Amino acid sequence: LNYNKLYSSCINLLMAGSQCDKTKEKLSLLDASVMHYHFLLLWRLLSYLPPSVEYVQLLRDADLNMGRAHVLHTLRWAPRIGHKSFSA
Repeated sequence: LNYNKLYSSCINLLMAGSQCDKTKEKLSLLDASVMHYHFLLLWRLLSYLPPSVEYVQLLRDADLNMGRAHVLHTLRWAPRIGHKSFSA
């Protein structure tokens, strides 16, 4: 199991619900609940996992070509990245 790929996939899956066309058709309560639960589950999972080496290097290199999911996740990690545990 490659941790870098797992972590990156979890970040990318955060935005899976945004692929649904919410304006074309009215979502059922079940569909909306599933999308919300999916997002919260991944958000909580990513809060417990330490950042991958690849992700920390992405932040260190200040790559501005990040997708929306990476930007959203970076908002969580940016204040913590200066901690001694991650800067070594």
